[in-house]
Amino acid sequence: MPNDPRAKNEVYLQERLANARFFDIDKIADTSLNLPHMLPSISEWADHMQRLNIGVNDVVICYDDHSILGSSRAWWTFKTFGIKNCWILNTNLAKWKNQGLPVESGEPKWQKNEAIRPKEDFNFSLNSQLVKNMKDIKRWVESSQKNYELVDARSPGRFAGTEPDPRGKDGRFR
Repeated sequence: MPNDPRAKNEVYLQERLANARFFDIDKIADTSLNLPHMLPSISEWADHMQRLNIGVNDVVICYDDHSILGSSRAWWTFKTFGIKNCWILNTNLAKWKNQGLPVESGEPKWQKNEAIRPKEDFNFSLNSQLVKNMKDIKRWVESSQKNYELVDARSPGRFAGTEPDPRGKDGRFR
């Protein structure tokens, strides 16, 4: 995640599950906005997925090196763009290694071994049911219907306003 002091690519190259792709949440985003980690357009998403060689019908398993914060956000993003076979690994990289399971390091081998795929493999669509904007939320809150639930993923201290936001004024993590 962006507040990790280590260089992201360095962590990926140091060790990862075999065949893993690096999901860069800062780059796989709408970078034209002054807000972090906004969903990219479908065409931008498709471009990123072509570079990662991840097609709409592939099985994707998300994991993180020490928490589920990054993997859960990646999972939601993949689901939002129509990848139905997407899962979160029920452990993290450290626990994976502690169980003696294999990891790889260095330059990824998948880039050398991947065949060129047809464009149809990257025909993504946006599942608008997984994305709501402020107008949607305001309408629900003001309505007499109470058949919705809101989930706030911030820490309790950030939710209560007793902890500072980890992002600077520019919206980027410090």
